[in-house]
Amino acid sequence: MIGAGVHAIMLSPAVVTAIDGTRPASLSPAVIGFLRKELGFEGTIITDDLDARSILRDSDLGAVAVEALAAGADLLLVGEERATECAAAIATAAEAGVLQPERLQRAAANVRRLARAVARSGRGAHGR
Repeated sequence: MIGAGVHAIMLSPAVVTAIDGTRPASLSPAVIGFLRKELGFEGTIITDDLDARSILRDSDLGAVAVEALAAGADLLLVGEERATECAAAIATAAEAGVLQPERLQRAAANVRRLARAVARSGRGAHGR
């Protein structure tokens, strides 16, 4: 799929034990690094629903959102009612230097590139 030019990959909450036996794929720098470095994927990396119990476990949603961005995810899926909570945590992490400006800029650039690709295709995000 990467060779065919797919624009985005969604990572699941599954633990990919062959790469990172402790973190869900959506939160794993090792899994995302594998996609980027080993497989050469340059598109948008999307998390699955971050407020799902399988990803949250006993963590705070804001902390999980920051962890996903820090790991290299670009587009975070969360319920609309909790988006403000995530945005506040991300802003706090950026102000504290936990999230580097370059990481946030790259995530934003990847999401903008995905939006342009979808707009050019004349189809919605689901390809309809």
